[in-house]
Amino acid sequence: MTEPMKDPRYKMLQSELGKLNAQMGALINVISPKPFVMDIFPLAKAAIFALTRVDCIGADLVQISTDGDLTNVSYQIVHLDGSTSVEMEAAESPHCLGPINAVLVNNDTAEAGVNIRVARYQASQAALSAILHGTPAAINVAAGGRMFYGEQVEYVVGADDYFEDDEPLNAVLPTHFFYGAPLVTNILIHTIKYQFTPTAAETYQLYLLEGATAEAEQQEAEVIFDSGALQAAGVPYVWVAGGAPAELPVMARLTAAGLIWFKIDWTGAPGNTYGYIRVYGVVLA
Repeated sequence: MTEPMKDPRYKMLQSELGKLNAQMGALINVISPKPFVMDIFPLAKAAIFALTRVDCIGADLVQISTDGDLTNVSYQIVHLDGSTSVEMEAAESPHCLGPINAVLVNNDTAEAGVNIRVARYQASQAALSAILHGTPAAINVAAGGRMFYGEQVEYVVGADDYFEDDEPLNAVLPTHFFYGAPLVTNILIHTIKYQFTPTAAETYQLYLLEGATAEAEQQEAEVIFDSGALQAAGVPYVWVAGGAPAELPVMARLTAAGLIWFKIDWTGAPGNTYGYIRVYGVVLA
């Protein structure tokens, strides 16, 4: 049987040693190895939804990412006491630390074929610091390099009449457009392909525009791409970054998400025309 310590000096020393042991134990818990677990809960982004609960009990870190557009995803935290946090935009802060009960995920815009991923990590504090944190540029799959693609095609002559209107720059309001995906406004275009085959042997000049306006100077300001005059009928053209002349890459701020307008200035009436426009780029944050 241990005799109780009566000397107050030793009792104080024993108390201090107890505090030191507690601090050392906490430090050991931080740096000691702990089994690393990453559990990912996918949510289909094909439909709009609100307050979809994903349980996160036991997670040391929760990360929200997507292979779609993270700017229309938000979440709330369900704390251990059952209370709920205010809404946080995932694009602003895609991480939260545990322990928490759950996250409630909101998706404001439907995107077919992509998912939201709620990753739940269990690891030592030292290991968690190695996980890339931050904004969508850090954790959104290809956020700064996610592909943007749009096209307007008419492979059968006379099928849709997309490419037969003569629309010089400045003279008229553009009437033709196509959508790219994903539906974003800020893009970097690095490749443009096009070819038009008219019935008549006419040449043309192709313009791609950020928006539609009839005001002359504003229409000039909206031009993303100008092919130059006298483009030959039936000839495929491919413009790439670093070409000569260096028209690409070019940044564009579309006035409507995903919407690219185009005009074709024909030297004469082209007649029935078939062809294509294809635009390749990346999404800018």
